[in-house]
Amino acid sequence: SGPSSMPNQSSSPSTFFSTKPSERPSDSLSEIPTVIPSLMPSLGPSATPSSSPPVTPPHFASLNCPAGTMAMQIMIKTEDKGRPDSSFRVQTKDTNGKFKKRIWRKNDLPDNETSTFEKCLPSNACYKFKIIDRSSDGMCCNFGEGGYIVSWNDTIVKDTLTSLSFTSGRKSVSPKFGDDC
Repeated sequence: SGPSSMPNQSSSPSTFFSTKPSERPSDSLSEIPTVIPSLMPSLGPSATPSSSPPVTPPHFASLNCPAGTMAMQIMIKTEDKGRPDSSFRVQTKDTNGKFKKRIWRKNDLPDNETSTFEKCLPSNACYKFKIIDRSSDGMCCNFGEGGYIVSWNDTIVKDTLTSLSFTSGRKSVSPKFGDDC
């Protein structure tokens, strides 16, 4: 006798795995996790910490900059001590060729929040991004998982968020970027 076309009316779960989704949600939790990500985000934090980084490098939305300028985009996830601990600076070279001229800065980033900043900057310059952690303990991992991602003209310049690598020290500085470096 071959397989039945009638659905299984048994009250005990099947020991066979299906490759097709069920028609309705189950009444109990599965002991086997799914490999396919959920289409809906969870409504709250998980009971146990994740062993993977909290964020993957974002694809920043394209910023339409005028001719002669390029998009600089920054994503910063602060730890529990964001304000008044964390601030950032974008600097360009001064007349002596040192990165001392501040062209963009943001102080007192909010606690335990992900913020995105974007600005069109002249492309014919050379820049560095610097983030300051006043308590000198980095942005990860004593008081939460924080870090930052800097993008210039849709290219990631520096990413300490995915790797959670800004773990100590007072400052973290990006490599130089821009057309005049």
